[in-house]
Amino acid sequence: MSDVSATVHKSPGLSDGYELLLRAHPHAWGPGAIHLVNEGTGRTWCGKELSTIPGDIFRAFNQEITCRSCKKSVVTWAERERQSAQWKREAEERAQQKAEEQRQWWEAYDRYLESPVWQEKRRLVLRRANGVCEGCQKADAVQVHHEFYPRECLPGSPKWIAQEKLFHLIAICRRCHEDLHSENMSIEDTKGDGLQSLWIKVVGEVRRRRPLIQLWVEVAKPLSQNGSELLIGFPSTQQLAMESLLRSNNRKFIEEVLSEIAGTPLTVRAELRDDLSPN
Repeated sequence: MSDVSATVHKSPGLSDGYELLLRAHPHAWGPGAIHLVNEGTGRTWCGKELSTIPGDIFRAFNQEITCRSCKKSVVTWAERERQSAQWKREAEERAQQKAEEQRQWWEAYDRYLESPVWQEKRRLVLRRANGVCEGCQKADAVQVHHEFYPRECLPGSPKWIAQEKLFHLIAICRRCHEDLHSENMSIEDTKGDGLQSLWIKVVGEVRRRRPLIQLWVEVAKPLSQNGSELLIGFPSTQQLAMESLLRSNNRKFIEEVLSEIAGTPLTVRAELRDDLSPN
C-alpha cells in the first residue's frame, strides 16, 4: 500500500488531516488502538459503534491512526470514489462521442437520400412491388423501408452501398412505414412497456451471443432514456453485477446490442437503486 495517510486525507470531513479519533483504552491484549471516526455515521471506519469501545475521543492528525481496519476501509472508500469518478468521466466522454457519431450519421443519411445512387435503388424497389405496399398489399407504395442499416459505415459510403442490397429494401406505404418505426424505435417510448420491451430483447441477444454475462444483464432494469443515453438501474445489493457490466468490454458489447435493436446509436449509464428488488 502506498501512502495511507495521504489516502486518509481524502475521507469525508477531513480538514488538512486533522481528524476526529478514538483512542481505545488499554485492554488484556495490549494497548488500545487509535481509530478514525466517521462523523457521518457515528461509527469508527472499521465499523464499530463508539459506545462499544471504551476510550477517549480527541482530534489529531490522521497519521496517529493505528487501527489497520480503519486505514483499510478509508483506502477502499477512496478507491471506490476514484473509480466512480473515472466511470462518470468515461460515460460522459462516450456519450459525447456517441452523440457526435449520431449527428454525423444522420447528416450523411440525409445527404444519401438525395443522391442518384439511392434514387435509383428506390425506383427499382418501387417498380419491383408494382407500386403496391409490401406491408399491407392495399395502399400505394410511396416510400422505401430498410429492414436494417449496413453496419460500421456511414450512409453513402462505398461499404454502405455494397451492403445495401435490394432484398433488404421494402416498398411501403406511409402508414405501414410509421407502424414499423414506432415498433423498432421503441426507445422513443420512455414510459413503461417501450423500454421494458427493448431491454427484454437486449437480454435475449446477450443470452444468445454472450451468455457468461447474462445474469448481470437480467438483474438490471431500464429506468429512463435521455437523448442517446439509456439509464438502467440495479438493486442496491447488486453492486458487483453493475460494476462487472460496466467494464469497458462488457459495456461496449451491451451498447452495440442496444443500438442494433433500437436502430440508433445509444449509450448506457447505470446506478444502484434502493427501490429495486432482485429478480
